[in-house]
Amino acid sequence: MVVRMADVASRAGVSAQTVSRVLRQSPRVAPVTAARVLTAVRELGYHGNEAAGALKRGQTRTFGLLLPFLGMPFWAEVAYGAEEMAYAHGHTLLLCNSSGPIRKEADNLALLLGHRVAGIVYATPRCRPYEHPECASLLASGIPVVLISADLDDLPYCHIHTDDRRAGYVAVRHLLDRGCARIALVSASDAAAVERTPVDEAAVGRRLAGARRAIEEASLGAPAAEYAAPCTMEGGYAVGEMLLDGGHPLPEGIFVTNDIVAVGILEVFRGAGVSVPEECAIVAHDGLYPAPSGRMPALSTIALPSKDMGRACIDLLLGAQRGEALPEAYSFEAELIVGSSTIGFGAHVERRRGTPISDPQAWSRWREPLAGDPDPPSVPRVFAGRSTSSVHERR
Repeated sequence: MVVRMADVASRAGVSAQTVSRVLRQSPRVAPVTAARVLTAVRELGYHGNEAAGALKRGQTRTFGLLLPFLGMPFWAEVAYGAEEMAYAHGHTLLLCNSSGPIRKEADNLALLLGHRVAGIVYATPRCRPYEHPECASLLASGIPVVLISADLDDLPYCHIHTDDRRAGYVAVRHLLDRGCARIALVSASDAAAVERTPVDEAAVGRRLAGARRAIEEASLGAPAAEYAAPCTMEGGYAVGEMLLDGGHPLPEGIFVTNDIVAVGILEVFRGAGVSVPEECAIVAHDGLYPAPSGRMPALSTIALPSKDMGRACIDLLLGAQRGEALPEAYSFEAELIVGSSTIGFGAHVERRRGTPISDPQAWSRWREPLAGDPDPPSVPRVFAGRSTSSVHERR
């Protein structure tokens, strides 16, 4: 049996209009009457028609979330934080995956507009208003929008971001500080994301630009090698095999633009008997890989506050609902988390202390919190960098 608003009104002894006001949390209803209506709602199991209400109000209590490559832990954490904040304020999320053809992303924009969402969190947008009618409709709609990982002038929305160039720079400076001179770079991207923008404008490209700058400043010329991989564990496996089978000595240090790919490389090295960090130190980006249970070294990484970024997006959209102006940009701080993949095992690694990368000496300040540790890290050394042939002999 379908329970209608009229049934609730009859049970509570009020009009249907009063029931509607109570469900919309209108202050025009006396508390005693509102309590009676809510009791009737619970007793009858009434569920309001949000879609119908949206047609009348012109807006729902739903936010749209348009994210790429949901298999990446970073975006999953952003979605988790966003949902947590939305639920706490009586809102729901409509989640769309923007990976794949750009036509799919445009269709998802149309879907969100059709549902009359109250606001949209739009990550790494590809759609442009002069190419896609759906994007032009978004601009014309007046719906508040928050962008993540984008700095595009032709989409006049609030931009949530971190300093990707600084992240790559600090990561490589940490490797240099540990005595690495031959450093390889591994870029990890969703295949669709590589198509969406030129690589030098993408987040991955900015991290690589910062990494190359650190190498140049150290008078090392160019990276020892560069590899590209999908943002998957399998992508890391493939790069790890290439590093072992390339016929060249292993690099002394590796910067990987994504944690998951770095973990795949660590797995391959573990199977081949490569000692990390003694023979090859590894630092990554994202901060989403937990310290393992002794099987592999804890990953040194540039950690992003992904959940906080998701929460902040929703908080900004809630503020826009209240009439507050959205800022042009909203920057988050990342941290260098030093683990055993660059400094070896010890109690200092388990605590996983972080240093903000905005600190001018972030690549070296990791030493300071370790003062007085019973097992401080060893002094920087120059790595031996054995050849791949000796690696295969130990397999």
